[in-house]
Amino acid sequence: KVYHQLTEQYAKSDLIDDAIWDIGWCYFKLGRYQDSITSLQTLITKFPERKYVGQAQYWVGKIYEKQNELVRAQEIYDKIIREHQWYYSIRAIERSQALFASENIAVNDNLELSNYRRIKATSDNSLWRDMERLDSPRARELIASKAFDDAITELESLAKSDKQNLKQIYYNLILSRQKEKQFYQAYLDGLKLFQLSDLKNKDNVSPTEAYKLTYPFYFQDIINKYSKEYGIDPLFVISMIREESGYDVDAISHAGAYGLMQIMPGTGEDVAQRLKISSFNPTMLFEPEINIQIGTWYMKNLMDTFDNNHALVSG
Repeated sequence: KVYHQLTEQYAKSDLIDDAIWDIGWCYFKLGRYQDSITSLQTLITKFPERKYVGQAQYWVGKIYEKQNELVRAQEIYDKIIREHQWYYSIRAIERSQALFASENIAVNDNLELSNYRRIKATSDNSLWRDMERLDSPRARELIASKAFDDAITELESLAKSDKQNLKQIYYNLILSRQKEKQFYQAYLDGLKLFQLSDLKNKDNVSPTEAYKLTYPFYFQDIINKYSKEYGIDPLFVISMIREESGYDVDAISHAGAYGLMQIMPGTGEDVAQRLKISSFNPTMLFEPEINIQIGTWYMKNLMDTFDNNHALVSG
C-alpha cells in the first residue's frame, strides 16, 4: 500500500521504477501472481530503458512457470533471448532448456550459452564523436565554471525534455556526477547511456568507451592499496563492488548488509578485530576506506579457503 501511495504521490520521481518493481515483488511473495504480472508488465511498458526491465521480464516468465502456463513462459524467455539482455538472456536460455527437458516444450535450436558469455565491443570512433558537445549554453557555462552541482540539475532537466541529444546529455551528466563523487548515480546514468540505440553500430554493438562507463573503476586508489596488501586481484574487488552495491557507499540491503561491498555488521565487527581497527562500529562500513579494507581482506580469506576459486568466492 505504501509503494502504491508513493507511485501516485511522486509520479515523476526517478525512483518510480524501483517502487513498481517492489510492488510486483510484494504481490509475488503474497502469492497474488496475476497482480504481480500486472505490476511487472506496467514496469516493462512504461520504463523500457530502465534497469529493471530484464529482470521484470524474466520474473513474468517465472510466474507463468509457477502457474504451469509453460507455453506462455517459453514465449517470454524467447523474447528475452532475442533481445540479448546479458545475464537474463543466459538465465532465460537455462530455463528454456529446463522446460524442454522436463515438459517437452519446443525450444529454439539456435540457443547456445556460449553466445552470451562474452561482450562484443567496437572501437568505432564515429559512435563516440562529439560526446562532450552540448547544445545548451547554460549547461556548458555551468560545467566550464565547475559548478557541477548546478550542472547536474540542469542536465537532469535536459534529459527529460531533449530526447534528440541524450548521448551528449548523459555523457556530460556522468562526468559532472564523477566530479561531485556521485558514483552510484553516475553508474546508473552510464547504464542509461549504454542502452541508447544511436550509440550502437549496425550489428547492435556498443563502443569500448561506453563499456568503460558501465564498468567504471571507482575508488581505484583504495582498492589498489588493500589488494596489494592482502594479495588479491583488484579487478575482482571492483567487480564485487559493482555487483553488490553499484558503487553506492550508503547502500543497505534487505538483509542488513552495509556499504560498497555489502558487509554484514557482524562480519565487519569480526574482521575489524582481526585487523585491529580501533573503536569499530557498524556505521563505519559506510566509509569507503573501511568498507573496502574489510571487504578485500574477507575476499582474500575466502580465496584461501576455496583454493582461489572465483566462482565459489563470489557465491
